[in-house]
Amino acid sequence: MFSAARRAATLAILTLQPTYVGFDMRDDGTLIVAIPSNGGLVIASDSRLSVESSFCDGVEKFIELQRPERLLLFVTGRRGFWPASITIAPDPCTFIKTNSREFDFGETAKAYIENFSGRPSELDLKSLSDHCIKALTTYIGEHPYRLNGMSVTSSLTLASFDIETSTYQINTIEFSTEMTSGGNISSKLILDAKGSGDDELAEPYVFGELDYYQTHVHNRLKDEPIRQSTRQFLSKAQKVGETSPQDAADRAADMIEAASRRTLVVPASSGIGGPVAVRLVGATARPSKLTISPPP
Repeated sequence: MFSAARRAATLAILTLQPTYVGFDMRDDGTLIVAIPSNGGLVIASDSRLSVESSFCDGVEKFIELQRPERLLLFVTGRRGFWPASITIAPDPCTFIKTNSREFDFGETAKAYIENFSGRPSELDLKSLSDHCIKALTTYIGEHPYRLNGMSVTSSLTLASFDIETSTYQINTIEFSTEMTSGGNISSKLILDAKGSGDDELAEPYVFGELDYYQTHVHNRLKDEPIRQSTRQFLSKAQKVGETSPQDAADRAADMIEAASRRTLVVPASSGIGGPVAVRLVGATARPSKLTISPPP
C-alpha cells in the first residue's frame, strides 16, 4: 500500500561551533497523506500541532507559493523554533496563531524557491538544501541558547504536478540537527518519487507520523467507519486513472481521521488530530482546496 520510491543521496553537511546553553520548546506532530488522482496530486493534512504538552488544533500545515506554479510545500518533524517568549505565554495555542517562528524551514525554503524562475522539476535540491542549512547555521550562531543537547529531525517535502505530462513529483529532504556545541547539520534526499501516469496504482504516500500509522492504524482501517470510496479501494485496488480527486481526498481523510481516533486508545508521541485540510495540486496554477465528503 505504501510507495517505496526512496533514494538516499547525501546533499550537504556542515559543522556548527556555537556555545551550549540549553533552551528549546518542542513543537511537532503532523500526519500528511498524498494520493495521485486523475485530476492531479491530492494532499491531506491533520491540523494539530503539539507544543510541549499542549495540543493546538486548526494549524495550517501547507505552505503555498506564488511561484512556480503547481507546487506545494510542507514540513514534518521539527519545522523551526519559536521565540523564547512562548515559554511564558499563558496559552501556547494562542501564541502560535499570533506569532511567527524565529526560524522556519518552510518559510526559508519558500523564499528560496520563489526566486526560482523555472519549473518545479528543474529545482536544484542540493542548492535548496545548502540554503536551508546556511540559514539554520546563522540562526543558531545568533541564538546559542537554543542548544539543548538533543538531536532533531526536519523533513521538507516538495509536491508538484506537471500539467503537460499529467504526472506528479514528490521530493523530501530530511535535515538532521545535533543541538550541541560543535554539532552537525546534515541533509539527505529520502524520497524522489515521480508519477508514471494513469495506469499506476493510486497508492498513498504517508509523511510525518508514518511509523504510528503503520503500527497502529493501517491494518485496522477496514474496521473503521470509513467512506464508501475508501472501502471500495481496500477491497479492490484502483489505478490513478480510475481515482477522482474527491475519492482520493476522502481516502486520505479517512486515513488521518482513523489515526486521530486511534490516538485516544494508543497515544502518539505527538498529537494527530484537528480538522483535515485537503489541497489538489493539478490543473490550476495554485493548489485548490477540496472539501471532503461527510463521514459515514
